[in-house]
Amino acid sequence: MWLVSLQVFERNEQQLPSEREKEILMSLFQKIITEVIEEATIRIVVILSGEVFEIFFYRKEADMQTIGGCIFDMKDRLEDREDRFIQFSGTKDPDWEKVSDIYNHIFKN
Repeated sequence: MWLVSLQVFERNEQQLPSEREKEILMSLFQKIITEVIEEATIRIVVILSGEVFEIFFYRKEADMQTIGGCIFDMKDRLEDREDRFIQFSGTKDPDWEKVSDIYNHIFKN
């Protein structure tokens, strides 16, 4: 599993990202996904937690190094004037291998 965390700066009265903030986060999200998809087929989970927008990439372990290489220097390739990139991390997730076939079946049908 790989994780990319982006900082959320502007929030509205409901403590959700402002409209401007959503546009910025979604633009970065699309650029990140586009780059990673070129390297491997992935499953994505997105979580908005407080001031952090998190993107999790799941794939079989054999593809994780390829995805990691793409993610590692992404901050340098993507325009990030506000310095939103706060975390890039990769960890082995043994539970993903146990459930990945279920997700593959769901997404194929």
